[in-house]
Amino acid sequence: MVKMSNCKWIAFGVVALGSLQHAHAQGRGLWYYECIDPMNMTPYSTPYGFIGTGNDFINVNMGVVGTVTMGGMNGPCYAPSSRTMDASGRFCFFTGPVGSQQSSFDDNIALSMGAPFDPVGDFSYAKIIRYSDPAVASDQKLKLFGEGGLRGWYVGASKRYFVASYADGGADINLETRVLGDAVRMRWRMRNTTANILYLGLRFGTFVGMRSDTGDTAGNTQANTTIGSASGFAKGPTSDGQVWIGYNTTPTTKPVRIQRAFIRSRQNFPSYANFQWGQSTPYGIRVDNDPTPQTPDATPVEHFVIGDYGGPGWPGQLYGNAMLPRVYTDFGVGDPVLDAAADPIQEVSDTYISDTAYLQTIKPEAVAAFGTRDVIQYIRSPWSVGDYRDPYTTIIDAPRLISTGAGSNGLDPNPMQIYVHIDNQYATVDQEVPLTNVRLTLELKEGSGLVLDTGEAKTKIISRIEPNQISNISWSVVADGTAFGKLPFTLKVEPATGPARTLEGSILVAATPTVRIAEGPNFMTFPWSFADSSLDAILGLKQGIDYLAYRWEPELGEYVPVTSATRANGLWIVPVTDQGLLTLSGASSPSDATTGGQVTILKPGWNMIGNPYNYPVTLSQLVAVADDSPAQSLTWQELVDSGLVNSSLAYWKRNPEDPTSGTYEFTTGSADQVLPSQGYWVYVTSFNPIRITWPAIYSEGLPNSERSTGNRPGSKWQQTEKQWRLQLTARNGQGLDANNYVGVAATALASKQLAIVEPPAAINSKLQVSIAGELNGKATRLAQSLAEGAGRKEWKVLVKSEVSGDVTVTWPNISTVPRNVNLQVVDPATKTTRDLRFNGSYTFRMDQPGTRELTVQMQPGAAARALIGDVLVTRTGRDSRSGFSINYALSAGANTSIRILNGSGKEVYTLTRGRADGAGQNTATWQMRDNANRAVAPGAYQVEIVAETASGERVRKFVPINVVR
Repeated sequence: MVKMSNCKWIAFGVVALGSLQHAHAQGRGLWYYECIDPMNMTPYSTPYGFIGTGNDFINVNMGVVGTVTMGGMNGPCYAPSSRTMDASGRFCFFTGPVGSQQSSFDDNIALSMGAPFDPVGDFSYAKIIRYSDPAVASDQKLKLFGEGGLRGWYVGASKRYFVASYADGGADINLETRVLGDAVRMRWRMRNTTANILYLGLRFGTFVGMRSDTGDTAGNTQANTTIGSASGFAKGPTSDGQVWIGYNTTPTTKPVRIQRAFIRSRQNFPSYANFQWGQSTPYGIRVDNDPTPQTPDATPVEHFVIGDYGGPGWPGQLYGNAMLPRVYTDFGVGDPVLDAAADPIQEVSDTYISDTAYLQTIKPEAVAAFGTRDVIQYIRSPWSVGDYRDPYTTIIDAPRLISTGAGSNGLDPNPMQIYVHIDNQYATVDQEVPLTNVRLTLELKEGSGLVLDTGEAKTKIISRIEPNQISNISWSVVADGTAFGKLPFTLKVEPATGPARTLEGSILVAATPTVRIAEGPNFMTFPWSFADSSLDAILGLKQGIDYLAYRWEPELGEYVPVTSATRANGLWIVPVTDQGLLTLSGASSPSDATTGGQVTILKPGWNMIGNPYNYPVTLSQLVAVADDSPAQSLTWQELVDSGLVNSSLAYWKRNPEDPTSGTYEFTTGSADQVLPSQGYWVYVTSFNPIRITWPAIYSEGLPNSERSTGNRPGSKWQQTEKQWRLQLTARNGQGLDANNYVGVAATALASKQLAIVEPPAAINSKLQVSIAGELNGKATRLAQSLAEGAGRKEWKVLVKSEVSGDVTVTWPNISTVPRNVNLQVVDPATKTTRDLRFNGSYTFRMDQPGTRELTVQMQPGAAARALIGDVLVTRTGRDSRSGFSINYALSAGANTSIRILNGSGKEVYTLTRGRADGAGQNTATWQMRDNANRAVAPGAYQVEIVAETASGERVRKFVPINVVR
């Protein structure tokens, strides 16, 4: 266990310079003096100062007074003219001496330009948005935070923070900057000092020029910038001629090399962005655009730009304190957030970034006279999973990627280390509390692919963590070499004092050349190069004796036998008996994983495909050329939008209760990943072939990548009032078909795009469910059919059983369907009708193999009211000291509050407050005590029951009760 250090500081004038030069001599200089003309003897004004705070993971400094002059006739950084830049209200970010414990690379690196000692100018700064009338463009003022001087500042004695105060005309701004674990939390408290409504918001940007004194393995000491510093070596083109000055990623795009602008109303708006040194060295900063479960207080960002910092003579996002909200080639007029009549933004500028900067705009909100608004930002490490809520911060530092290699089970590193750090923030002066006996439990679910190393305990204890200190503990964990993709784990933190926490994490693990051939159908692909590609040679089995193999022939519309494996193509393997885990013979990693380029030809109709690499590939990153219109390439989402392919891919998932059978599951959007070794069905609706080009592997942490350096992906499905789906599952004695859906889409376009065609039956399938429908005007069978609105609608559900016997249909997610929708299933053969809300299943008998047609009916109805039925109050025993049992019935689920009132209606005791109760009978108990736990006097009382539904409907009921002692 290692205890981490934490720091707070105020640096001024000559004292500061002396200490900074000493730090630089020890290898901690980073950007210090890299942009200062060596002939300039007075680059720092008198006084010059900054304040800051941080720890071994992350640090933040803010300038408070003075200036710094950089460059000159011959530079460095700026030439032929020097730049004198103000410090007041400017920021910089840098790591501490530890960083991620998975690597020493991110020890003591600058995360933004100017770090650590020059938080000045236009490198990282904020503007306060303030106006009184949103309809008047001239009234929309952006005031540079700190311009003209700060009103005051201090570094706190408690916790790990500093505060700066600034007066902006009609608004006072109080900034509190804290360091929590590996995160910087910036809280901008904006106070309206006028007697009228003010609209207050924030614009914040940072030039993420990174610098390392030691450099990376290629000798580069600068990333995300090409600025000509005194001794730095900037990253340049890779061997393929591509420019990767850094490795900057969002969850909705490929790694960012050109300028991009995002607006929240569009589908590609990213919830976060990682700005990192490189793909093999994925260290830097993460900026959040949305609150998360771990940062629920974060303020959503309305507008986000990844662009160029800029410079003399060319526009950029930040240079000269401009904060331009549009990319370089966007000549539109108006601010996309502040001007209602602004031209639409251009999302992409086809120009490379040379100095990476980002810009966030938090939309102004009305603040009442003398009222306040808090805007909260998080800037944190990209490598961690964290919970930053007080009174303590927890961060998990696990490997981001386990690659194939020389470690255990053919993976590297394996075993791996998972670290957990606890930052005790019970650190208010004179109210400090040490954390004691902190129990940390690492849960690795059986079958997840991760196991504890020999001798490792599941639960470990940190005996004591002092206030404002960080302690850690680690586990050695082994990947079993058979599971791949994102392998999950759970961490439970249970201190003796303070709330318990649970964090979910995952580690991306590469597939190894092993495969499980279980009894029953196996839908797979082989993402390897083979010396001999015949299946017999690869598997070490005999076809026709040990197994059979099939692929789908689109032109014939049927399965045909197959004897060899081809990358990027799927196939079914059906063994005679369970073959267990097989090591593939002659397998080697494909040579094009870091460059991409593997092509799969999709023919009209159904196609069986597979990921050609042993790392996951995101659907949104696929590029295609359609023979129908070959003049330009298309993204996956553009293929879907054009109606050339069905939006969902189908894959086979084994039934955990019966491994010899399984059911189809489906991808839900182009943000989903195509896993290695897994076969997939894709349905092509075009008249001519489509050629899919598989991208390079962009996973962060991929070793030996020279990228050490668009799309509109669909989001994961979420049940709402405007879009929902009902799951229909069927089971017979020999099969299961679990994932079939009917429901409602938010728009007509979504209804069309979200239709899922039912894939061909799996080899030896005994049960198949489909929904009669149409696609592009042609009748077909669907696995998902969504109506355009929640009006009256009927779906014909076809249940095909290859064996006789009972078939049971269930609808397991009915509780997630809006209550104002009535759903019934009708069996025309028996004239049976079932209300889905009052029945959990319907069973019918098939006397012989065949297809049974059911009808699911939808019609709108009134939302269920939370009526309170009979209330029965009884004593819990015969003794006069026995309490009262209060039994009551609800017609629908509701949040209930129960109080005991005295004769004058005053509250005596609260039994429940906002408790979630289900429909039917519910119970509460009163032990004849008041809220101070004193025995109540004999006399007449009332039981008040209040029930409130999710829609806000509230009902109340009173029942008299008599206390006799």
